[in-house]
Amino acid sequence: LTFLSMSIFLISCGGDDDNTAVINLKLEYAGEPLVMFQEFDYPDGNKIEFSRISFYISDIELTTDGASYNGGEIYVDLTTSHSSLESSNKGLNINISDVKEDNIQSFSFNLGLNPTLNASLPSDYPSSSDLSRTGEYWSNWNSYVFVKLEGRLDRDGDGIKEAFALHLGSDEAMRSLSFNNLDNDRNIELSVDVEKVFNTGTLYDIAETPNIHSLSQIDKINQLMDNLAGSFVLK
Repeated sequence: LTFLSMSIFLISCGGDDDNTAVINLKLEYAGEPLVMFQEFDYPDGNKIEFSRISFYISDIELTTDGASYNGGEIYVDLTTSHSSLESSNKGLNINISDVKEDNIQSFSFNLGLNPTLNASLPSDYPSSSDLSRTGEYWSNWNSYVFVKLEGRLDRDGDGIKEAFALHLGSDEAMRSLSFNNLDNDRNIELSVDVEKVFNTGTLYDIAETPNIHSLSQIDKINQLMDNLAGSFVLK
């Protein structure tokens, strides 16, 4: 396979370049478009709304009939792109340039950063790099924050929502995802059902642990990262 360089741009709609492949990401909740600040039913029956969903992805790779296109790492913030029903139905596009072949066969990436990248610091990068974001790094973890899930939840059914902030990171938290046998013509559509992040197998008790800001909570981090990785579905 021929390894070529790849440029990645986060934009609100697909590119017109004939050599551009597009990865479209859409958030859902229980199969419906997820809209920020819109109320949804948590699996325990209480009400929840989201104000931020963001994450790093790294080691992106597309494989076509004759080449493999390897990319770097990007910071994906789905908050603005899911601020209304109209924008949620469109989702967020990640454009990958210089993909010269059609018929994409496979697509893979890491949810989070590989250990080499995670051992670096924001100060190691120019301001143009997504890895220069100081707000996405926890020095007491020696790790970037891979995923942020934030919002408000009515924890006790009294009609008043309280804030939650689930910040996930550490080398142990990285997950690798791959999608094969795509036979796809430059357009990859992925959805993430956020309800499943909290309720795949075992219900995450968000009332008990509404905030994750410490590696002492690694069991909770791993539970949510496993669920999030399993919530990506190829459309």
